Amino acid sequence: MRCRMCEGKNVDRKMAWGRKIKFSAHQKPRMKGAGRRWFVWLWLGVMVGGMMARAATVELRVATTNLSVGQTIELQVVVENGVPKAVPRIEVPGLQIQYVGPSQVMQIINGQAIQQVTLNYQLTAPQAGRYLIPAVGVPVENQVLMTKPVALEVKEMDASLLGQQAFFRVHLPRTNLYAGELAPVTVDLYAVAEQQGTPEWTTSGFTAGPWQAQRPQMVSFGGRNFILHRFQTYVLAHQPGRWELGPIRFQARLPAPNARRSFFFNEILDWRQVVVTHPAVEVQVLALPEPAPKHFSGIIGAVQMKVSASPTNVAVGDPITVKVELSGENLLLDSVRLPEQPGWSAFKVYPPTSKLENAGPLGLGGRKVFEQVVVPQSLDTRVLPPFQLSYFDPQAGRYQTLSGPEFGLVVRPSASVVAYVPQEETNAVTLVGIKPQLGMMMAPGNLLMERPWFWALQVLPLAVLAGSWWWRRWEERLAANPRLRRRREVQRVIERGLKELKDLAQGGQVEKFYSTLFRLLQERLGERLDLPSSAITEAVIEERLRPAGVDGAWVSDLGALFQACNQARYAPQGTAADLSAMHAKAVEVLRILEGLEIKEQGK
Repeated sequence: MRCRMCEGKNVDRKMAWGRKIKFSAHQKPRMKGAGRRWFVWLWLGVMVGGMMARAATVELRVATTNLSVGQTIELQVVVENGVPKAVPRIEVPGLQIQYVGPSQVMQIINGQAIQQVTLNYQLTAPQAGRYLIPAVGVPVENQVLMTKPVALEVKEMDASLLGQQAFFRVHLPRTNLYAGELAPVTVDLYAVAEQQGTPEWTTSGFTAGPWQAQRPQMVSFGGRNFILHRFQTYVLAHQPGRWELGPIRFQARLPAPNARRSFFFNEILDWRQVVVTHPAVEVQVLALPEPAPKHFSGIIGAVQMKVSASPTNVAVGDPITVKVELSGENLLLDSVRLPEQPGWSAFKVYPPTSKLENAGPLGLGGRKVFEQVVVPQSLDTRVLPPFQLSYFDPQAGRYQTLSGPEFGLVVRPSASVVAYVPQEETNAVTLVGIKPQLGMMMAPGNLLMERPWFWALQVLPLAVLAGSWWWRRWEERLAANPRLRRRREVQRVIERGLKELKDLAQGGQVEKFYSTLFRLLQERLGERLDLPSSAITEAVIEERLRPAGVDGAWVSDLGALFQACNQARYAPQGTAADLSAMHAKAVEVLRILEGLEIKEQGK
């Protein structure tokens, strides 16, 4: 809304529900008394009703669990849908924790009000060591809610780093990994100015996941302030031996020496581009011990399992659904498969179906639920043997076997059998008299077997049966061949994506165009290399394609497509003509990848 009296100037007013409405500088939103009261009561009712629908929760949050001596970070106690009656004291020997003050946020999501009260603390680590912040009790209304304990690790800081404008710190849980083990990696970039982009590194001998950047935070080292940029990913070890992760590089934008500042806002005017590096980290990859248990399907890392089966009162040939739920941290559950069960020989076992739930931003953790149908084949079956699964525990260095419960079964006959009751024999003879008159004679019409539609009806059930048999065999083939099933699904995704890509190119939507193109390249290369699509980056060209003997001009085009996608993340630009040319190149590269057969190394 514009007003001549204020020369077109507008003022933004943020209403209670978070929406901005513009009023002229001298105007105010008007609402009559009765309407204003009605609106206030309605708004309060929505908020109170939404808060009552949700139970109060409390959570302890820290900016990072890996600190350096002298570092100061933010610690928060977050209470949702409740108001703390007192500020809890947090005391940990060896740490300095000071309460700063509260903050409060109110949000309305889908008609439900969420109130969040945050108690802010500052935590300083004066000396190295391992610390545990115990569970903190927060009085909320008529109850005391407890947070979860949080473990911290404080390491010595190289004093020479504090004199630099930017430096790296890399956190790897262990430097001794097992082949096939997945390890989370955290890279912290400390800089005197906020940065854009993600690190670059060399990961020979590993498959690296995508970078996940967290919100930058201000931290302090001995009175000097830095902005902490945290990047998280994971690496998957392939072969035993000594390998190196890195070096890690980052193109940073930092203030130039003796940089000038603006007069009014004290902003830095002179900048320079600096490549911040971190040396490579040596990792020893060990081979898994032999022999592996018969129920081992390749899971490396601690996993929890729940098993259920229903129904347990069935007839011969009726299905029993076995539900297996797997969960664990730092695991790519999307690639987990169930092992075969030798103890289920008395059952016909069908391939399982699965779904992944609550996975993290990198696709790690969460839970995966399998449903497998088994059919008893005999009346003598009385129990369903326990489902067993083995995994390798890298912490203990040995295999562990999980076993579900044994389920008792009641198996009934599939159909009732009618007993044959013989009839008593009799000597009585019953004869039918001879008919003296034949009656009226009529010429017979065409027989059914002489009519074409009669034979067509005879063939129809056979055609339906043959079609059903072929369809069942096709479904069983897809269920037994995950790569074929994935190839068909990826092909459908590619066909839809190319149509969407063409529309985006014609519309000149640069950012959506390149994000869609990057997703299509990940899907096709992941299917060809039998890797999760989220693990596909530009590095697969040098790590997987060229060592497998794949080469040609189209490989350079593939690299150019990846580079264009990476550049578009930070500086999206291009015309509709450029996008159309890029679309044509993408169609050609995806067509070549579709028919490409890649042999694994060593075969």
